[in-house]
Amino acid sequence: LDSLVSYVENEFENKISLARNNVEKGVVDFDSLQEYFVPGKLFVDHGVGTGVMVPTLMRCRASYYSRGKSLFGTVSTFYVAMEVAVSAGEGKFLVVEAQFPQSEFSGTRSIHDSMDMFTLPT
Repeated sequence: LDSLVSYVENEFENKISLARNNVEKGVVDFDSLQEYFVPGKLFVDHGVGTGVMVPTLMRCRASYYSRGKSLFGTVSTFYVAMEVAVSAGEGKFLVVEAQFPQSEFSGTRSIHDSMDMFTLPT
């Protein structure tokens, strides 16, 4: 597995570097979303994901792209799976996962303005 990861990283070094630079600058394009939503990274949900208008700490469990065909051509979607521990009462907690789709978009978006659904904890 390590050799496969090394091969892919070497093969796509320029695209990975561009995505990482974009994230460092505070912007993402559709192709660099996976570099921002890295498994294990913590985010604060501001109510959109949970439906509770209380900031909630969530962890990215996985992120991936999906492509399919529709009547309008190829459709690309990015999915991020976030998990959070919730109280089940009586001192018990459950880990709940929710997936959030993001349809393909053109150009770049600010991590701080356009991605206000999830922000980095401070």
